[in-house]
Order: sequence, then C-alpha cells, then structure tokens
Amino acid sequence: MKLLKPFLFIPLFYLDGLAFAETGIVPIMSMELAIEQAKYYAADNGIDLSGKFMKKTEYHNNPQDGDGRPYWQVYWINRRVTKGGGVELRLFADGRVEEKYYK
Repeated sequence: MKLLKPFLFIPLFYLDGLAFAETGIVPIMSMELAIEQAKYYAADNGIDLSGKFMKKTEYHNNPQDGDGRPYWQVYWINRRVTKGGGVELRLFADGRVEEKYYK
C-alpha cells in the first residue's frame, strides 16, 4: 500500500488541470509570442523603443478589469531614469492592440 500512495493523487492533479484549462485562465498565446507580436506591432506602427528596455510582460485575466477580456501586457521603460516615457502594449486574443503612453 505504501507504493500506491503517490499514484493515488495523479488523477486528482489531472482533473484539476483540466478544470483550470476550461475556465479560460490559460492564455491562448505564449509569452514569447506575445513579446514577438508586440515588437512587430511597435516597429510597424512607428513606436520608438530605442533607449528603452522591457520592464514587464504579464498576462491579465480579470473579469473586473475593463471589458473583462484577457490580454498580454508588454511594458517598456526608459533605460535612463526619467519622468515618464513608458510604453505599454496590450495584446488581445482577437488581434486588437491597445497603446498606452506614460508621461
């Protein structure tokens, strides 16, 4: 019986993983792809990222946040300490991108 104990929990973890995936919490796009898409969007739309570094890439899935649709947030700030200059791109699953600039 001692050998079977670790195997008794496998179905519970598997079911928990399925339930997690069905809730829509898992992003459709990977973080790597979101970063790549954000860089392409910036280049295609004349957003100058020179002199900036990527501070944060984060997945948001909060029904209370805005219109409740999940998105990837990719955020750049200036390499030198300045007031403002941040650029945030929000990438939605439907292909829409929102730009935010911090001054």
